[in-house]
Amino acid sequence: MTLRLNGSTSGYVEIDAPATAGSNTLTLPTGNGSANQLLKNGSTAGNLEFSSSVYIDSSGRLLVGTNTTTLGHPIQVVGASDANAIAIIGRASDDIGELSFYENDQTTLLGELQYRQDHLNLRHRVGDIRFATGGVTERMRITSTGDVYIGDFTGGSGSGSVLKARGYNTRTGYNGSFGANSFNLWWSSPTFQAYVDATNIGTFTFSSDYRIKQNIETINSSCIERVKQLRPVQYELADYGSLFQADGVVREGFIAHEVQEVIPSGAEGEKDEEDRVQNLRVDAIVAVLTKALQEAVERIETLETANASQATTIAALDARLTALEGGTN
Repeated sequence: MTLRLNGSTSGYVEIDAPATAGSNTLTLPTGNGSANQLLKNGSTAGNLEFSSSVYIDSSGRLLVGTNTTTLGHPIQVVGASDANAIAIIGRASDDIGELSFYENDQTTLLGELQYRQDHLNLRHRVGDIRFATGGVTERMRITSTGDVYIGDFTGGSGSGSVLKARGYNTRTGYNGSFGANSFNLWWSSPTFQAYVDATNIGTFTFSSDYRIKQNIETINSSCIERVKQLRPVQYELADYGSLFQADGVVREGFIAHEVQEVIPSGAEGEKDEEDRVQNLRVDAIVAVLTKALQEAVERIETLETANASQATTIAALDARLTALEGGTN
């Protein structure tokens, strides 16, 4: 082992252990007014080099896998050739590994990303968890009260969301009060549209307030003829994609594109559209069925009136016939 002292203005202290030439060398230059620099293996000036890939640069940044950076982050890791960068190894007792986030006071825990053997915990202990794509645009939010919002948040907490799934507490919506565990659908504006109330099993509601509609007119075409063209069918589900699996259950219903030919607004999407199945719009179908029923009721009432009139006429004729047969006039 060699200890070498050299020069008062540009010298260094070198401790050189017996090894390959040029390695395992600790060098401390003090040159002419510059900051002290601790180098190993002739590294870039200003860096503390622990190995060929671990550095602390003159700005105090810990660099792993590189000795140059344009980023200001205190810790920077460059992935290896297999893309592996950072590994958190779980503790021996239960394999739990955790990345925690604290306030600057170093005592207030804000949240943590925690891996367990059977699940992942992503926690925020005081606020929301928000998801963004396409930059910083928020797409989804889970609030501190357990509500889930998907959609537009520019007007506040889930104000323009296309989907709202309520949490464990009661909320008040556009159609009045609805309870916990309800599943709420919103469209392109912050207007309440529909919800499924899990408390009242099977309840599915659409908003139908006159204030959210315009150009309102009564259906003036005959709906009986359209109803006669509808084909009620029975069917079983088929395997299709990842969302539909055959289950052998016989059901009754309609075929979407057939309904669309008779009631254009009764189905959404296009027949055989790639990566999308067609859906029925029950409100449109019910409206046509209701109009057809009204037409049928009107015909029945007309027939009943005609039958009553005919019954009166027949009764009068029968009375006259009885009188004639009895020799009276």
